[in-house]
Amino acid sequence: ESLSVSLLAKYDKAYAQNAEGKYIGWSPHLSRQSAHRSFKLKRRHLLIKALTGKWKSDTPDMPDCPSVFIDVQSKIDSLDQLYMQAHCMDVVLKAKVQAWALLSEGMFPITRMNGKPCVEPTFSKWSDLKNQTNPPVKWAKVKSVSRSIEKLLRVYQADVSKLVDVCRQSIIFSRISDLAECFDVVVNDPEVEILRVVNRLDTHYDATLSAGYRDVKLNIRVNTKESVELHINSHVCELQLIHVDFARLKHDAGHRRYKLFRDERCE
Repeated sequence: ESLSVSLLAKYDKAYAQNAEGKYIGWSPHLSRQSAHRSFKLKRRHLLIKALTGKWKSDTPDMPDCPSVFIDVQSKIDSLDQLYMQAHCMDVVLKAKVQAWALLSEGMFPITRMNGKPCVEPTFSKWSDLKNQTNPPVKWAKVKSVSRSIEKLLRVYQADVSKLVDVCRQSIIFSRISDLAECFDVVVNDPEVEILRVVNRLDTHYDATLSAGYRDVKLNIRVNTKESVELHINSHVCELQLIHVDFARLKHDAGHRRYKLFRDERCE
């Protein structure tokens, strides 16, 4: 519990600094670096060097700064590094799910329809949204730091490498045949490496483990030109393929009930 509290305090401070425009990236060392240099170094330059594990401090007034970051090819054990990768990969994954949805009648949750806020969970095909200047899609956010710490302490014995859903997105389908089509599209995408598939639509799956909820979940790596250039192509993302009937259950009240179920199981 004391570890959880101390880590939460650390990241709360980071978020506050970010809100004030004083924080670049996800490492406290990078925040000091940017303060000393008055933002003279570009964000991309800092991110690439931190993500590769080869960033070295050449600032004499930062003696506490480590000489190198962790090599991205090794087993990751830094939550800072994992989150930096996740936030960079978030943009890459959004582009991929849009392409996959377009090829399979996929939908995304939206916040507005016909200029009015959506009161109930509402979904629209990407083919109908893609030409809008600012499509009102409610994209999945990078997993909160507090939830990641909770999961590390409850389930993963503080092994950061087991967090494989920090960067995640979902595609919604009105027909199972479309969901299956999307699965085939993803599996045959040459820029995707499939690491794990959890088919909770299988009739043999014990749905009591997920409070009755079902979907198809994939853990993947994405090897686009951008992800390779940023050295984040080893980052593991989560993709959920969900039938619309189950997606409707994932509204605010439904998620609150699931959190209670999860807490009961200490997950």
